[in-house]
Amino acid sequence: MTNVKGVCPSVGEAWITLTPAGTAATVFAKGEEASTAMADDMAKDKTGLKMYREAQICNKAVASDADLTGVICAFSTGSALTYEARLYCSSTEGFFYASSAGTEVVAVSNGGKVIKTTLTYTKKIDVVTDNAVVNTLLCKMAQ
Repeated sequence: MTNVKGVCPSVGEAWITLTPAGTAATVFAKGEEASTAMADDMAKDKTGLKMYREAQICNKAVASDADLTGVICAFSTGSALTYEARLYCSSTEGFFYASSAGTEVVAVSNGGKVIKTTLTYTKKIDVVTDNAVVNTLLCKMAQ
């Protein structure tokens, strides 16, 4: 998870988008577009999606002067991956403010390393007839 903070100039509503690098980011020209995108995102079936690979949107109320110090959205991110964040604000007076450009966000590395393990056995293991052996090996490897 990566928290992204945006500061709006007045009370109203804020949207923050986070898009994986290399993916075309949607740019909103007015608050209605951001609201529609948020509604579409909320209605989308996310079952099975790896959200850190998807464009994401967050909506927060800027309800008081205290919120003018910034709103924070938590996004699903992959370790050390690069994203583009954009902030959009709509005031109660009807003004709309948009980021003039995206801001690069690099997710914190979780310190993990991808490894490849190869096991060689002197006797062939048949995955069908020796299923119990395979299961035992997998359980030991997972520990």
